[in-house]
Amino acid sequence: MKRTMVPFLLVLFLASVVKAEEFRVGPIEVIPGKEDAFVIAEVWLYDYEGMCPGNYQITCPELLYPISGQLDIYYFDGKNLFYVGKSEYVRNIPVAFVPKNMLGLYNDSWIVVVNDSKVFWFNKRWKCIKTLGYLNASTVRIVVSPPYIYLINITSEEPIEIYKVNKTGMFRVNEPLHSPINWTLSVRVEVKGEFLEVTDGVKTFRIPVDKIAKYYKVREDIYHLKAAIIGKNKVLLYYPYNHHFDENKTQIKEFSEIPILYYDGWRLKALIPYNPKFTWGVNVDYSKMDRVFDYPGCSEGNLNTIFLILGMISVIIILLLLRRM
Repeated sequence: MKRTMVPFLLVLFLASVVKAEEFRVGPIEVIPGKEDAFVIAEVWLYDYEGMCPGNYQITCPELLYPISGQLDIYYFDGKNLFYVGKSEYVRNIPVAFVPKNMLGLYNDSWIVVVNDSKVFWFNKRWKCIKTLGYLNASTVRIVVSPPYIYLINITSEEPIEIYKVNKTGMFRVNEPLHSPINWTLSVRVEVKGEFLEVTDGVKTFRIPVDKIAKYYKVREDIYHLKAAIIGKNKVLLYYPYNHHFDENKTQIKEFSEIPILYYDGWRLKALIPYNPKFTWGVNVDYSKMDRVFDYPGCSEGNLNTIFLILGMISVIIILLLLRRM
């Protein structure tokens, strides 16, 4: 009797102390810019421990529950995804596009808060980033409210800190917030017969459903896709849920089940965020990543040269137009 009880008690002991953790992914969100975009991929660490009722297994999937979440931030340059960093607060999007006519700011550029602290400007044409500073942040929310941009910083020391952003830095203010704007056009996605139709009321794209279906684990998920239209002829299709639309609404384990699809008007290309076990926590495993957002810091000389070149190009275009008149 004692011999049979020892293994049994050992199993009970292991079941009570051993924890198993695994990841679940989704939803995905795309913030479109003029010629590029940022992609926000939500990741959750789940835990389950102990035994299923009436069963001596160590782990029990029915007892799975989330313990921590983060947002993985990616940059889409018009062709590929580049890993940027993360945000540990999943309720706020740490990226905002700054449209035209924002006086005193860099138009058609991005404000990014990465790794819960670093704040920087970015424009695809610069090939560099302009760091504004660092925030000791628990969570940062970006509010684009013309003609200003605000950073709402919630820290453990004070309830709210409000910063106003300009080209060269950010400074704390004590003033009421203005309402944010949503400058992007609403994009409608609908399956019509054998095609998925994507339109913003100006441009319309029709993509064969059969071509899309081969990329998704559950065909029904296609009917729940969203889209972002970038530039003249680029579409990013993405899946904004953390479960499939199968009979059981199964949770998603890998981004490969719900890839982002890039459509250039002719072909589809799957863009898959990295496995969360490589991006989780402080020690990001960059050795597993073939594309990382690693632009250097901008110097004043770099920016002045860029603006000079852009100005010269504008003058040349104007002269060519005048010659044709």
